Amino acid sequence: FPTLPAQQLLERYIMVATYYQYDGPNWIVKNGWLSELETCNWIGLSCDHRESVNIDQINAPNNGMKSSMLTEMGLLTDLRHLNLSGNEVKGPLISEIGLLTKLTRLDLGKSRYSSEHGLVWYMLGTCLAHV
Repeated sequence: FPTLPAQQLLERYIMVATYYQYDGPNWIVKNGWLSELETCNWIGLSCDHRESVNIDQINAPNNGMKSSMLTEMGLLTDLRHLNLSGNEVKGPLISEIGLLTKLTRLDLGKSRYSSEHGLVWYMLGTCLAHV
C-alpha cells in the first residue's frame, strides 16, 4: 500500500472494521471492499475530491448488513450523508454520531436503532437537514 495521510488511514481502518462488524462477507454488494483500491472506490463510499479525499458519503441501503453501529463512525469527520436503511442493523444509536458536524443526511429507515440518549436525537435534529 502507498503511504496514506493519517485521516485516510484511519478511515480505511474504520471501513475494514465496518465490513467485519456488519457481516461483510454476506453483503449483497461488496465490490472493492478490502481491496487495494482507495476507499473512495469501494462500492457505497464516495469522497468529495474538491474539498478533500476523505469519505463524505456512505450509501449502503438494503445490503444485508447486520449488527450495531461502530463507535469509530464518529471519527469520519467529513461524512455528510449516511444511508444504512433497509439493513438488519440494530441497537442504540451511538452518541459519537454527534461528532459528525458535517452530517446533513441520515437514513436509518427500516432499521432497529434506538437511542438511550434523547440528547443524541436532539443534537441530530438540530443539525441535520434530512433525518
